[in-house]
Amino acid sequence: MHNVDLSEDDALEFSDLPHRRRNRASLSLDLGELEVGKEFSNKNSFLGVLKQHSIMNGVNYNVVKSKSDKFEAKCAMKDGTCSWKIMASLRKRTWL
Repeated sequence: MHNVDLSEDDALEFSDLPHRRRNRASLSLDLGELEVGKEFSNKNSFLGVLKQHSIMNGVNYNVVKSKSDKFEAKCAMKDGTCSWKIMASLRKRTWL
């Protein structure tokens, strides 16, 4: 294992990555927004949007239930400031 000291003058630079703009989130991974009643083609599409939402909004969540036809998660912020939960289920071959 190697340790990296990012305080050094020759710290790692990420400017050579053409798909990233400095100090900006990548727009190439925009998977859409979470909305009540939104349908997804599969569970992985739903999970991608949930993960993106979590990252972009700085919130954590705990998975309560994850089965082949159902998914449930709830907000897990240490300060207890959020109380949302999200549920999705397979309905007629789409995730809702």
